[in-house]
Amino acid sequence: MTDSTAPAYIPGFGNHVSTEAIPGALPVGRNSPQRPAFGLYAEQLSGTAFTAPRHENRRSWLYRMRPTAEHPP
Repeated sequence: MTDSTAPAYIPGFGNHVSTEAIPGALPVGRNSPQRPAFGLYAEQLSGTAFTAPRHENRRSWLYRMRPTAEHPP
């Protein structure tokens, strides 16, 4: 991070954190927009079992240049 106001680390454990390479790439106030900025594709990655209670779910929204299925093997 080159911005002097930004922390040099991501504080906390289990917090909601967002980072972006280009300012304005992340949607503000909504997840999974129908048309993400810069033509990105929205994907959700879950790190918990489907049997876990909803309040224990850990998941991440990823905004990629192309869908995962389209990447070469």
